[in-house]
Amino acid sequence: MTASSPRSAGAPGIEASGPRALVVVVLATALIVIDTTIIGVGLADLRREYPGELDAVQWVIVGYAVTFGALILPTATLSDRLGRRRLFLAGVAAFTIASAGCAAAWSLPALDVFRLAQGVGAGMIFGTAVPLVAAAYSEDRRPMALAIWAAAAGSCSAVGPFLGGVLVELAGWRAVFAVNLPLGLLVLALAPRWMPVVGAAAGTAGRLRAAEWAGVVALTAGLLMVFYVLNGAPRQGWTTVTTVAAVGGVGLLLPTVLLQARSPQPLLDLRLLRRLRFAGAATLSFLTRFTTMGVPLFLVLYLQQALGASPFAAGVALVPMFAAAFGGGLLAGRTQARFGVARVVGVGFACAAIGAAVTALMIGPSVRVALVAAPLVLFGFGFGLASTPLIAVAVAAVPPERTGMASGLANFLIPMGTAAGTAVWGMVYAGSDGATAPAVAAAASRVMAGAAIVSALAVALTWWSLRAPAAAPDASAADGRGRR
Repeated sequence: MTASSPRSAGAPGIEASGPRALVVVVLATALIVIDTTIIGVGLADLRREYPGELDAVQWVIVGYAVTFGALILPTATLSDRLGRRRLFLAGVAAFTIASAGCAAAWSLPALDVFRLAQGVGAGMIFGTAVPLVAAAYSEDRRPMALAIWAAAAGSCSAVGPFLGGVLVELAGWRAVFAVNLPLGLLVLALAPRWMPVVGAAAGTAGRLRAAEWAGVVALTAGLLMVFYVLNGAPRQGWTTVTTVAAVGGVGLLLPTVLLQARSPQPLLDLRLLRRLRFAGAATLSFLTRFTTMGVPLFLVLYLQQALGASPFAAGVALVPMFAAAFGGGLLAGRTQARFGVARVVGVGFACAAIGAAVTALMIGPSVRVALVAAPLVLFGFGFGLASTPLIAVAVAAVPPERTGMASGLANFLIPMGTAAGTAVWGMVYAGSDGATAPAVAAAASRVMAGAAIVSALAVALTWWSLRAPAAAPDASAADGRGRR
């Protein structure tokens, strides 16, 4: 996912358009980040309009995250063949149109379909964002541009819960999707004029082969089946027709993985996971989203169902957590060179574990919202500190010619963590939804205790995997390049 065009190395026309291109990419990234953190605040209101089981509502998040992640990988390849700007614009258009569909959804299944389409658009945006920024700046200015992009994206995560609370309070859950429309239209208006055509944007590098398209479809369908089972089977039962059919669909993943292993240009090269440092960084990236994006949904439900908080109050209660995560990310960028990545990431996960454990102890059926929100600041700060260096660590752990694949695979695991966290913590929370305040509080406390355990295990994984030298080939570094 790096820029490879000669013109990206600082040609005058490209460099002059850099700040404007950066603005466009930041605005588009804000669409994704805000949408990810805003949705949880509106789910309780959504359930009042479409009553049903919690797992059905969770799918609004899980299905979106799966298609989001699945589209990142082919987008990285397609952007080099069909053009980054072209796919970026297609992604923004798809996301904006799907947002309109979500806002107008006439049923929960219809909302699920539009959310899947939103995930496709989000994957296309995210898969082209970094290459577009990199291509718009010369090599010496590129790190600063990417840092600005990352900081802006991080700050947007704190906006989501507050904005969601305001919108749901004033206009209901549909407003959390409708808010995407003006920003999406603005990006579509600015991008053709402000974003340069670079690299393979002329579309002369060919298209994905039929076998590659089949792999994309099979991967997406297989992942959807996996998470459908994980999300719904605990309530529906493991012997129902839908669950059995979904388990059968999981078989789509096996031939996909085998075909990718034999492909000379795989979209998903799992052989990279043989490198300890890369595997550790990628797994830790997954775990950060497993907790930080999986847990907030159930905290919001607890705040509203057990403590009687309004959507606005519940959203505001989460703002300090996301703001602290942003601050932790900034601190990580300044301290990792001095103290080392393993120490910074390890301390981050330790802070998150402590914050989650204290939150689990503070949760009760009649406590003040502020007492629950306070330890979440340490929880969020820890994950901001831990997550920020991980993608760079993953990319640096592989040979330069494989950084694009490494970045794509690591980024793929991030939304997968969101999907898995929402489904798994939903199992932990299951049975308390709509129950008495003490039952809801007990379930939320179990979720936070689980998050503390996962965070503590991540400390051990960090110490084991990230202490390996960045350039070390590891015992299994013969990752199959000779067979390609």
